[in-house]
Amino acid sequence: MFLLPAIVFGAPAAPDSRVSLETTLSAAPSKGLKLGFELYGNGWESSVTQSRIAGAEITGEISRPLGEAFTANLGLGLVLEAGMARSRFTDEFRPRQGVRLREASISWKPWEPVTVVAGALDQDRWDAPLLLRRQSYPSAYERFALPFGKFTVAFAAMQSVVTDTSTLQPWGNWSQSLPSFFLERISVEWKHSARTLISVHGSHFAFKDLSHQHAYDAQFLGNSVVGVGPENTNFRYGFQGFEMGAEASVELMTGLSPFIRGDVIWNTTAANGRGLGWSAKAGVLWAQGDRLRFRPSFELFRVESDASPALFSSRVFGHSNRQGWAASLGVELPKSGLRGQVQWVSSDVIAATPLQAGATWLGFQLSMDYDAI
Repeated sequence: MFLLPAIVFGAPAAPDSRVSLETTLSAAPSKGLKLGFELYGNGWESSVTQSRIAGAEITGEISRPLGEAFTANLGLGLVLEAGMARSRFTDEFRPRQGVRLREASISWKPWEPVTVVAGALDQDRWDAPLLLRRQSYPSAYERFALPFGKFTVAFAAMQSVVTDTSTLQPWGNWSQSLPSFFLERISVEWKHSARTLISVHGSHFAFKDLSHQHAYDAQFLGNSVVGVGPENTNFRYGFQGFEMGAEASVELMTGLSPFIRGDVIWNTTAANGRGLGWSAKAGVLWAQGDRLRFRPSFELFRVESDASPALFSSRVFGHSNRQGWAASLGVELPKSGLRGQVQWVSSDVIAATPLQAGATWLGFQLSMDYDAI
């Protein structure tokens, strides 16, 4: 599926590529102002939802030191879209306009192995599309990394308040506690060169106190619920379990680097046949020096209905209760910073439901980043 850009603050990701875990989490923030733009179009087609969108996003990010150990970070995106959407149940694929706050935080690095960040944090920093995608939560984040030659071992944790438009409840329909999200991760990366690396990670996650409105909205994206109406709907299962991933890229010869990636999520509180999700991706990076790069890839996925809260997972897989495949081709002109991608995704519903149907997604993207200051 083709999406609006998923940019990790301080480490923008090229189209159809996922920045390696430790590179993403440890990348030094840029000093000065970095701007970017993206033009895109996409179409979603199923028997219950049709959408045709053309849009643009203008992004900006800046990091400024505040003394020796503190840094202020800010990342924004202005989203402008035109088009149409027709749906029986959900407005997930309608045109949108507005300002997207990706990051607004203060980071503290008292010494090299330790990083502490607090504020509105971009959850794409976890690079876990089966769990979180394009979300920014009020959070506290801690990381401890130990380098051992070409290896890096890191321990990280985050505590967040889950926020999105569905958490704005009518008066009298508030839960007793704020909805929250917790994640703890251990990861290991071996990096031999710029295009040769292997990384693995394992995480424990937990969502707590998600609202009735969360459950009501999520049923149209695949989750199992009980109750009727936005004031009385509850998730049938909780969301707590494990998320794991591994990726490898090896430069076989100059300019030719095949890569593979696998992701797994397991909600241990869901019933058998409802709590597992996985994706497997393979492709190749073909580089013609620093002039031109091609990145074709193919991906298979299966995400059972209650592997994670569907509201927060990636639209690449149609959220949950879906299985299918995706094919994409990315092109990059490194000297100019111009990147492009086309992608086709086909998905079917795993468990029959009147709220979902088999669907296809076709999209394209053209983007560029540059340093303004």
